[in-house]
Amino acid sequence: MIIMAIDTASTRSSVAIIDYNDNKYTESGGCDNSHSESLFKLIELLFSKHNYNYSKIGCIAVAVGPGSFTGVRAGLSAAQGINLVIQKPLYGVNTLEAQAYGIFCTHSGHKNIRAIIDANYDSVYTQLFNYELIPISEPEIIHKNDLDLSDCITYQDIQMQKVGASYIGLLVRHKLSRRHTIGLAKILYLRNPLI
Repeated sequence: MIIMAIDTASTRSSVAIIDYNDNKYTESGGCDNSHSESLFKLIELLFSKHNYNYSKIGCIAVAVGPGSFTGVRAGLSAAQGINLVIQKPLYGVNTLEAQAYGIFCTHSGHKNIRAIIDANYDSVYTQLFNYELIPISEPEIIHKNDLDLSDCITYQDIQMQKVGASYIGLLVRHKLSRRHTIGLAKILYLRNPLI
């Protein structure tokens, strides 16, 4: 199944196509949270460069947060609109789990995985997973000084780049191949108690 992934949870938009052989084709761009302006241009650019169109898509994966609330809403609205037209499955992906998946793919070992995303105001979004990518905790927002990094690996330990749409799509492929439950396309909103 060919997966189209959308990530607008950060300041930049990204889209990706994951094909049958896990080849990934990506485009990213835009800044200052201009997702609604840039997203469909990126999709059309991705399609034209790699000879894809909506009829070839088997499912859609979209980042549902945590992250930029405005960005997540823009990406989710776009994914829902595309879903209405092409009538293919639509999956929501927690950006913390997508980051943990990137770490999981890079690191072999038996350490827990701590996903961390900057939430501004000296706070972070975080979630803990075991080495098999099973959640140990729920997503939360905490002060960065309260972050427990003992006996775990983070994106900083492997010098991982930002999450982006390719990790969103690859995580969905991983979960589909193992018949794991995939989240609904519903915003994951964590209120910051520090502001």
